[in-house]
Amino acid sequence: RRQDAMWERRTHARILVSDADAGCIIGKAGYDIHAMEARSGAHIKLSGRGRPLPGTDRRVVLVSGLFRTVMDAAELVLEKLFYLVKS
Repeated sequence: RRQDAMWERRTHARILVSDADAGCIIGKAGYDIHAMEARSGAHIKLSGRGRPLPGTDRRVVLVSGLFRTVMDAAELVLEKLFYLVKS
């Protein structure tokens, strides 16, 4: 029962990506990122171009919402990145 409550807590996750990968996550006119938000129910935001995480050359993908929606969205983002590597 305690584990069930965890799935309903608000949380966030950060995923670091290259500038090129960030563009692929966003998609043309933001279509892909909006589709991932709609499918997962989480909010997905990327740091701006030229605004990497300090000390890195990577942009931040911030996923926020209920734990279950964050996990769903993170899975979608990681699947997209995995697909990019495979192609």
